[in-house]
Amino acid sequence: PSQCHLLLEGPVNFGNVVANSKVIAREVSIYNHGSKEGEFKLKYSGEKPIAIIPSSGKIPPNAAQIIKVEYVTKQPGRFDEVAK
Repeated sequence: PSQCHLLLEGPVNFGNVVANSKVIAREVSIYNHGSKEGEFKLKYSGEKPIAIIPSSGKIPPNAAQIIKVEYVTKQPGRFDEVAK
């Protein structure tokens, strides 16, 4: 049967950051390797100032969607956060 097969490229790595309130953005892609349109929803519920754009949508068969992840550098160092 036809179905979607979504694969998220990742993880997003911001490296070591300086606390200077600047926005750092990285891009990752979600690929649909299936033969049917696939729907995605990404949610971050942590306490860091992280935005995911777009956080939901539909991806046609054999296509990709670029996802932008933005972080406002309020704390120095490295961090490990998870989005579902």
